[in-house]
Amino acid sequence: MSIFHRLTLTLLFLFMASLASAQSLAWTPHNKALEQAAQEEKKVYFYFQSSQCSWCRTMEEKTLADAEVIQYLNTHFISARIDVDRNTAFARKFRVSGVPAHIFLSSGGEGLFSRPGYVPPETFLRILKILNTGNHEK
Repeated sequence: MSIFHRLTLTLLFLFMASLASAQSLAWTPHNKALEQAAQEEKKVYFYFQSSQCSWCRTMEEKTLADAEVIQYLNTHFISARIDVDRNTAFARKFRVSGVPAHIFLSSGGEGLFSRPGYVPPETFLRILKILNTGNHEK
């Protein structure tokens, strides 16, 4: 086998390995999130967004694509992504008046925290840790 073929195979292997290790957020349908959260004893994260929203795209490309955020959400929360244009009644139920919006619930469905707007990854991760542990220390 030529050096070129070995190099090509090595690069292909490394590329495939990097794809396999890349995590993505585990989105659950919003109508199943509370049931799953109760079963797994996890908190719920509802992410309200719209395809027309530029700040939603920024949230998804930066914060919700951050490896630490993904890992923490997948481990400690049941996450649901809700399109407000298709689920207006559900958005009204949580008094969502703008997007992006972030609603956090206990595993029993009680409101814990809500925040509108774009949240940078470092701040969002800190919010997640505080909500999960109740510890406001750094």
